[in-house]
Amino acid sequence: MTKKSIAVIMTVYNRKDKTLKCLYSLFKQKNLDDHIIDIYLTDDGSTDGTSDAIKIHFPTVNIIQGNGSLFWTKGMWTAWKVAESKKEYDYICWLNDDVALFEDALKHILDCSEEKENKAIISGIMCDTEDHSKTTYCGRFNKKLIIENGEMQEIEYLHGNFVLIPQSVYKSIGIIDNYYSHSGGDTDYSMTAIRKNIKVFSSRKKCGTCKKNLLKPKCFLKETPLFRRFKNLYTPLSYSMPKDIFHFDCKHRNIIVAILHFISLHLKCLFPKF
Repeated sequence: MTKKSIAVIMTVYNRKDKTLKCLYSLFKQKNLDDHIIDIYLTDDGSTDGTSDAIKIHFPTVNIIQGNGSLFWTKGMWTAWKVAESKKEYDYICWLNDDVALFEDALKHILDCSEEKENKAIISGIMCDTEDHSKTTYCGRFNKKLIIENGEMQEIEYLHGNFVLIPQSVYKSIGIIDNYYSHSGGDTDYSMTAIRKNIKVFSSRKKCGTCKKNLLKPKCFLKETPLFRRFKNLYTPLSYSMPKDIFHFDCKHRNIIVAILHFISLHLKCLFPKF
């Protein structure tokens, strides 16, 4: 029997311990003897010895060096392009380095994909690192976070923490859009798929742990000085980069929404208490 191939793609930056923990959980995955797994990891200019540690503990990982300007979406695009240049994989798997996978996680989302005849995107449900009953990431439907219920549930807005994309899907819609800097690429990808009648589903059960990021961007905090608020707004870690959101709205909504959203971001930055 021909083994199926999976390219796991990651982007990391200065989170050596978390990255190593994530990779340990990936290498401990069970019941995958009939699959070949290659890992492509973009290290976007880490200065904490992340790449050196990976080379020591996980020498088979393919490391692509960034210069610190890629952030998540461009880093994932970079890793995906390198994977694409090597071979035609049966699956592409996105994995965030702050995720610790349960031992059957990859097998589970592969089974979920098989159930949908490898024609849908599968997003693994993540739970809190300390309280496994609490869901942190997966995706949203009707603006509500997907919560584990034992069934595969449809998703509108994807969270890109642990995602499986079969070959039929990425051949149809291409790879992640590298226009985005940090955030937005995962949601954009799910909406692009849905627009082409490709479904996005959750896993049936929790696949690993990932602590929720509860930090509010400084651009929307009233205690941040005005100049710094606007400066922060135009950085990738604001999660509200005006050019990225304008691109998203033009692509998935319309120009009027894009303009209004662009204005509202600046008003929110100017008057954060409202």
